[in-house]
Amino acid sequence: MWIELSDGEEERHTEGALLLERPGSIRVDAMDALADVWAKAGSDGRRLWLYIPAKDKLYSGRASQANLRRLVNFAWEVPDIVAVVAGSPPAGENPQILQAGSPRDDHFVVRDKGLHIWTDRKSGLPVKCARYEPDGSSLDYTVAFEDYRRKDGVSFPHRIEASFPARGARIVILYRDVAFGGKTDPGLFEAPRRAKGRTVELKD
Repeated sequence: MWIELSDGEEERHTEGALLLERPGSIRVDAMDALADVWAKAGSDGRRLWLYIPAKDKLYSGRASQANLRRLVNFAWEVPDIVAVVAGSPPAGENPQILQAGSPRDDHFVVRDKGLHIWTDRKSGLPVKCARYEPDGSSLDYTVAFEDYRRKDGVSFPHRIEASFPARGARIVILYRDVAFGGKTDPGLFEAPRRAKGRTVELKD
């Protein structure tokens, strides 16, 4: 896959490999043009970490929103980012989804989360979501789900773009290939062991 990441100050473009297991496990390996891994990041749902191999430096802490924001300037919990990169709005477990306005608007809201979801009328698949403050005063983020393709009987968006207007942050993910199911080694979501480098504890 291809990742474009901006934190409002700096932009970075990179090849990447992504592994997910819902609700809160994720592993991303960022690679250069020679397929050498220059950064690894992940969470097993409890701990969050970022490892820079060239410096043998590990950042690690609780999988909290505050620590996630230290690594990427996004107003998400770890399960939110797992849901989004897995191609679905971060509605949480057992959400109460209500129709908003006319049925022809294809607009829904998730009760008590400030999350709005728009679907494609023909397919029913989500094409956009946005989260607002409870009083509607400000927009936290928007996510667009585009370029749906069928794989193993599943329609999956191969282009996902999330924007955080107040922070000027943005991430675009372009999938080249996806695979579903299969067994996953839980150790892949844990922070790697370092040789002689330094560990920085993230404190939220």
